[in-house]
Amino acid sequence: MFRAFTVAVIAVLSMFLGLAISLAGPNDYVFEPVKAQVQQGDDAVVAVRLMHKKTRKPVTNAEIILTRIDMGPEGMGEMASPLTALPNPEPGVYARMARHVVAIDIDSALLEVARHRLTEGGVSNYDLVMGDAYDIVALWSKPVDFVFLANAFHGVPDHGRLVRSVLNALKSSGQFAIVNWHRRPREETTVLGEPRGPKTELRMSPEQTITAAESGGLKFKELVDVPPYHYGVVCERV
Repeated sequence: MFRAFTVAVIAVLSMFLGLAISLAGPNDYVFEPVKAQVQQGDDAVVAVRLMHKKTRKPVTNAEIILTRIDMGPEGMGEMASPLTALPNPEPGVYARMARHVVAIDIDSALLEVARHRLTEGGVSNYDLVMGDAYDIVALWSKPVDFVFLANAFHGVPDHGRLVRSVLNALKSSGQFAIVNWHRRPREETTVLGEPRGPKTELRMSPEQTITAAESGGLKFKELVDVPPYHYGVVCERV
């Protein structure tokens, strides 16, 4: 069903999030928590060390381009929140203040997968809400700072309706980030030797995504490349 997509709505509390990076040879690097236990509650600070696997040396001056929680199975959406950068306590250690996440999905089974993964990670300050992302305000009445949607915008039947739903949920200057597959033939976007992503004819160019977002009342703010196969469009409520 087309509307079985995940929208992550970011409020203003705190939670622990995973981090993803884009570097040459990303499989050669790994994030490791500085502390085994991560504090919970408002203003929780997460510190991670970026390590080169072979040399076991910390990597300094890295650029972290995406923050996320990976919900697991193929086809499952991602929740993500912006993280506030803090002064790095030492070279190779990256400190971030995380936020509260509300995930909305029409599929209760996927929400249970998310709940299981978050519980395993010791995360408690989140909300999982079953419902249609066309109805964000009805499902979550508090205005939010950030809405994130990954790998699903191409399959939304009514882009304008979804964007208007997001617009109504955002605070003034709140942002909507859309991550999409580049408009490339599916056979070219391979992972472990297998084609991945939506059918070629369903893919949207950055320009098409920006036009769809602006037609719903948002203002385009930024276009970000997310290698190797994705891009991100960030729009703002003004």
